[in-house]
Amino acid sequence: MNKYVFYIVLSVFLILFCLGAIILSYWDILQLKTGAINSEVKKPSLITLLPFFSGLLIGSINLPISIYRYNKNKSKSGSI
Repeated sequence: MNKYVFYIVLSVFLILFCLGAIILSYWDILQLKTGAINSEVKKPSLITLLPFFSGLLIGSINLPISIYRYNKNKSKSGSI
């Protein structure tokens, strides 16, 4: 695996990981809590979700760039 394919795989992994973490945090909110202590609903704060949203943004920006660089390298090397 060359560095261009690794770049694409890493971008896709970052997008999927951040989406999974965001979905998991909101899924956890919807779970029933029992008892007097856990009866309140705690939504994730912006500070908690900011790393996941920034990772999602970085992965979404890097994916087209990595595909462009892969295609550029592929056409430059002449391989099919």
